[in-house]
Amino acid sequence: MNETPQAAVMTAEPKTWSMWDRKPDPPAYRMQPRDVKILEAVFRHRFLTVSHIHALLGGSKARLALRCRVLWQDEFLERPKALRPTKILTEEIVYALGKKGAQYLDHLKKKGVAILDYLKPNVDIGELDWAETPKKQIGWPYIDHQLGIASFMTAMQVAAHAKGIRFHWDGHFNRQQYRITTPGDGAAVLPDAYFTLEVPGRGIAHHYLEIDRANVSLKRMQERYQRYFEFWKSGYGNGRSFKHFRVLTVTYDPDYMQSLRRAAQPIGRDHNHPSSWKALMFTHAGAFDIHKPDRILESIWLYADGEAEIALV
Repeated sequence: MNETPQAAVMTAEPKTWSMWDRKPDPPAYRMQPRDVKILEAVFRHRFLTVSHIHALLGGSKARLALRCRVLWQDEFLERPKALRPTKILTEEIVYALGKKGAQYLDHLKKKGVAILDYLKPNVDIGELDWAETPKKQIGWPYIDHQLGIASFMTAMQVAAHAKGIRFHWDGHFNRQQYRITTPGDGAAVLPDAYFTLEVPGRGIAHHYLEIDRANVSLKRMQERYQRYFEFWKSGYGNGRSFKHFRVLTVTYDPDYMQSLRRAAQPIGRDHNHPSSWKALMFTHAGAFDIHKPDRILESIWLYADGEAEIALV
């Protein structure tokens, strides 16, 4: 008697590969230049999905997904444990740099490969250990926040390149060096990112980024904006090489964006300045994404006061 389809399913051998358990003998492969670009992108952003990597590198998304899986199998990439068991049912797999990936990038850096020229000479990538342990696991809120930053920076990079604008951001690893300190009380603000946009022949625009998930009170955000303002007033960047900058806030809720704008309206106002400080600019994540990156440079931004939408460039 022929075996029925149902019986065939019941007797089939179980899959040997899973989302979280690596094979004891991963398939052999040769490291390709595109693999290096994948590792560098994940290092620069801290966490990326295949969609982010595809937006940055182009090509076949399916092939990129397969290549990321191969690099994960060989411990060049990691998959945060916060995604298991429920997040993976609704979200894309998230990748972080693995120990072997860090060591490989450090080897390239010491050989002078230009792909890592934004790092200081004394940085030892190979000593990084972002691997999780039972006592050191990364929570989903942190990962989700970093993915929000990654979506913004990915869209910005792609949009700037398409318009011939020079985009410079030296990545998550260097974030701490852009902490700003306000005069007087010495309070510090650590932005989510600092980057520049340079339009040839027109100059460079400096930006601090705030990705706001509404997990901080409006009063706290108002104080944060005031610190940016005091920092600016103290000497145009406290001795830095630029005079003006923008503070870009991206929210996930358009209504909350409006609440933040209202909270920011008093910043910079006095008897000589009836308008809010024009360095504060706001938009929400629904106004752009990595599939519509050009929108990020267009008229989707608002000042704290006024209703005219403005473009970054």
